[in-house]
Amino acid sequence: MSFPLIENLITTRQVVSWSKQSNLNFPEDSNCVGCFWKPFEQLRKNWDDEPQKMRWFAEIERKMKRNFKKEMNYADVKKLGLQSNFFFGTGSGCQSGFCTD
Repeated sequence: MSFPLIENLITTRQVVSWSKQSNLNFPEDSNCVGCFWKPFEQLRKNWDDEPQKMRWFAEIERKMKRNFKKEMNYADVKKLGLQSNFFFGTGSGCQSGFCTD
């Protein structure tokens, strides 16, 4: 398996810059909307922004009969209240590819 962006140390900043120059629409929170490293506040917002993708994560948990995060499953994250004082899209960098750098 090959990960050329990771292998070449390409960060989100570089991808966003490239996408703006190319007139492409890059997701506000990165393409990994359901990443288990993200805080619950961001995952909750992603239910509003990317419901189809978040449903996929919830469905995989259901099929696997286990949660990605020990505190709560993805379906329950949707039930949380949306935080009004949280800075969305500013989470820590991805643990494997700097997706939210």
